[in-house]
Amino acid sequence: MAVDPLLCSREELVVLLAQQAVVIDELKTLVTGQAVVIEDLQALVVELRRRLDADSSNSSRPPSSDSPFKRPPPKTSGMPGGDGPARKRGKQPGAQGKNRRQVDNPDEKIGVEPGACTGCGAGLADAELLRVFRRQVFEASPPPAPRVIQYDVAERRCRCCGQVNQGQAPSFVTGRVRACHGKRVSRGCAKIDRLENRSDGTPRDTGHTAESSR
Repeated sequence: MAVDPLLCSREELVVLLAQQAVVIDELKTLVTGQAVVIEDLQALVVELRRRLDADSSNSSRPPSSDSPFKRPPPKTSGMPGGDGPARKRGKQPGAQGKNRRQVDNPDEKIGVEPGACTGCGAGLADAELLRVFRRQVFEASPPPAPRVIQYDVAERRCRCCGQVNQGQAPSFVTGRVRACHGKRVSRGCAKIDRLENRSDGTPRDTGHTAESSR
């Protein structure tokens, strides 16, 4: 209930001013506390915004943690940090093309004739030839079949003493079946090793040999 100061006595006014001073002090304390809370909330908003904007490009986070819905910024040029206009991937307009050229002597020619006229359905076997469009396909040749060399290692018994003797195959021929790179490639690898003069002294592992028995 509001009190009219004009109707109050001097003692009542002193009491009223004392009560108002208490209320004012309480309000000051409340405002100070709210200011601290507001400051803490502002700092929290800044930190949350920093975390939301963080990705692999501006923090130590791995690329796998990037959001799939966040597109990376467009590149300004082909060089990192360039200031040129953004360009698309692939061949640029005006750049010289690089295509495989047709050959004049293909290994095989296959004729492709139109079956029948698409207008009236008549046969075109004796129709006038206007043009022939060349379309070439470059197929990779299959690898050559392996060259199989059989070493017939003979075993003979001496007539004089009965000792059984067996022929000695080359050192790289071990086991009944052996896949290897052959003597020529072996010599080439050995020559390369000598030219490289490897400091560790370990032999080169060719990785081309495999042995199996039957």
